[in-house]
Amino acid sequence: MRSGDGFVLRGVKTFCSGSTGLDRALVLVRGPEGEPGPPLLAYVDLAGGLEVDRGWFRGAGMRSSESHRVVFDGARVLAVFGEPGEILREPYFGRDAIRTAVSWAGIADAAVEAALDTLAAKSAGREPDDLVSLAAGKMLSAQGTIDRWIEHASALADEDGERPLTETSIRLRAAVASACREILDEAARACGSRPFAVADGLDRARRDLELFLLQHRLEPAIARDGRRAIRRRSEDPDG
Repeated sequence: MRSGDGFVLRGVKTFCSGSTGLDRALVLVRGPEGEPGPPLLAYVDLAGGLEVDRGWFRGAGMRSSESHRVVFDGARVLAVFGEPGEILREPYFGRDAIRTAVSWAGIADAAVEAALDTLAAKSAGREPDDLVSLAAGKMLSAQGTIDRWIEHASALADEDGERPLTETSIRLRAAVASACREILDEAARACGSRPFAVADGLDRARRDLELFLLQHRLEPAIARDGRRAIRRRSEDPDG
């Protein structure tokens, strides 16, 4: 809302990662009168005019991310970037979605490493059994799928800095999310309950990754991608 010659921010944001360690932040906001529509990207001074609710986030995952609930009550807006919906424009939005999936991949890598450490310790001095070996192989296969998708997207981005990667980002995130879940399932099946009982690296990776994946509803985007493909085929059956 307007305040003197500028604007201040009023409202509530949840899942504000890093909220206790920042001086300024980029925040998606509504217009000056709170009107609905595409969000604006505001650069906000966190020195005052807000309260961080440290008790809101009680989840087991992402505990170190400081993802608190922030109540803005007069925080100063230093700048507004672009037009409403600017953050949704290409090529930026698709590439940001890919960067999000890369963060999932990093946690998946940590899960694979922790699981292999556990399996190696359990099999010390003897040959790993077939079921454990199969689970390890499936984890590595899923990890390889993630790596290939990221390499593919990186190559496309490097070829043309202005190329929209909308469809690529949707399919990449769907594939990476599926591979991440397979890694977690196979790791739990092979390692058993001990990593989760003692809260080792696999337990933390599972808690963080499951919560990360739940923050992003991919189904609507996947449905839009499929709808576009069907329409293109109906318009050009030989295409």
